[in-house]
Amino acid sequence: MAIKAGFTRQDIANRLNQFHDNVEKTIISHLILLGEKSVNLAKNLNTYKDRTGNLRASIGYIVIARGKIVHTFNFKGKGQEGQSIGEAYIRKISGGYTNGYALIVVAGMQYAAAVEAKGYDVLTSAEIFAEKELPRLMIEIKKALNKMKK
Repeated sequence: MAIKAGFTRQDIANRLNQFHDNVEKTIISHLILLGEKSVNLAKNLNTYKDRTGNLRASIGYIVIARGKIVHTFNFKGKGQEGQSIGEAYIRKISGGYTNGYALIVVAGMQYAAAVEAKGYDVLTSAEIFAEKELPRLMIEIKKALNKMKK
């Protein structure tokens, strides 16, 4: 007596593709959450006087998956110049990420590093926060993936 499968190769391929899509959505959603929290932290710091509003408006993030920008935080604030400079800067540096996943957080104004060098916090706290949160984020992603496997 022959045993006949109740599924096809296409069924297996569809299931694997669905799992891959779910994994990617999970990773991206967690990176977006981390990006939101990091940018909100950076923008809400009051360690420096942002006279024009451009420095805070130039703070934003993007999420990249396999070389493509899949989410952009809209650069916001009262400094129109900061918004456009932040957006241009983050797009410029995003081209170096062609594999895997990336969260990029920037302060796009050219003087952001100079403000930091004077002892003010523009992105330092956000960077420390993101680095500290990343291991916890990876654990959450693994837990979510394990639930998907069941």
